[in-house]
Amino acid sequence: MYLKTKSSITNSKNRRTGASSESMLESMFDYQFKLGNMYIQKTPEPTKCIKNIGKGKFISIYTGKSQPDFKGTVKGGRCIIIESKHTTTGKIMMSCIDSSKNDEKMYLCNYETMGALCFVAVMFDYSNPCMIPFNHFISMKEIYGRKYMTKEECMKFVWNGYSDTVFYERINS
Repeated sequence: MYLKTKSSITNSKNRRTGASSESMLESMFDYQFKLGNMYIQKTPEPTKCIKNIGKGKFISIYTGKSQPDFKGTVKGGRCIIIESKHTTTGKIMMSCIDSSKNDEKMYLCNYETMGALCFVAVMFDYSNPCMIPFNHFISMKEIYGRKYMTKEECMKFVWNGYSDTVFYERINS
């Protein structure tokens, strides 16, 4: 009999909540596309099928480095890159992006260097996303004196994706 460990149950729950958050963001991006504000798509994970187990299921392996979750273009032609993070706690840790085993930071830095708009979309439970500019996110130690942001600090970046406002106008210069 197979018993799941506490960490495997937690990991499974985190994957499901992360996927739900990304699905919610995709829906908001689709709405914004209909308004003519942006066109943003989910970045596929670099995987390779190694075994087909039937009924639409397969076993796969990762074939490349993980990339930011969403890429697209905003009205006017500027590239936008978004990394999505979900938390059930009252804070978001800088280490979710800034760790030695996480390549998203490198990609976001490179895109931002080339002039792209880069954001970390933080969702607390299933609330509206906080679209935090990437350079603000990675500077939280200098800004707040610690390597995390509280939910209250993130809320100044909250975005209702089903409104006519767009989050990137704050830094779109």
